Amino acid sequence: MSTPLGHSLLGLISGQLVPPATATVQRQWLILSVVAGNAADLDFLPGLLSGDLNRYHHQASHSLLAALLVGILVWRLLAHRYAQAGRAGLLTTLAYCSHLLADYLTADYRPPLGIPLFWPFSPDYFLSPYILLDGVKHGMPGDSSLTSLLQILSWQNLQLLLMETA
Repeated sequence: MSTPLGHSLLGLISGQLVPPATATVQRQWLILSVVAGNAADLDFLPGLLSGDLNRYHHQASHSLLAALLVGILVWRLLAHRYAQAGRAGLLTTLAYCSHLLADYLTADYRPPLGIPLFWPFSPDYFLSPYILLDGVKHGMPGDSSLTSLLQILSWQNLQLLLMETA
């Protein structure tokens, strides 16, 4: 998986693919791009609360169905008060999918390898045979949150951050 910085940058690129119809919402558009680009990794939160940061990571939230549902949710939430709700939903879906693409192209060392791209229609996990980036170290399922946090703060992850910004 990529770092939050890498996912944010890809989310911002998605925002350029679906620009807002008016410049007055540019700031909100950028925020939505970054949040949607990182949304798949919100699956860390229930794990953090349970004391096992990785317990739920790379599961249903890393699927195309999740990307579509989050985009539809944003569209429906904004539909009654925002003229660009459809564009916001499309942006959300694209930025979310950019997260999936980054994780698909990034090395994964924790079983099951890859992401459940077609969940719930397929139980298979998918990982590109062509890896572009090394994976982020963040522990294994079953590790304590402290152990995972210490791995997150590793030199390998710092090097990955530098590569993503180069």
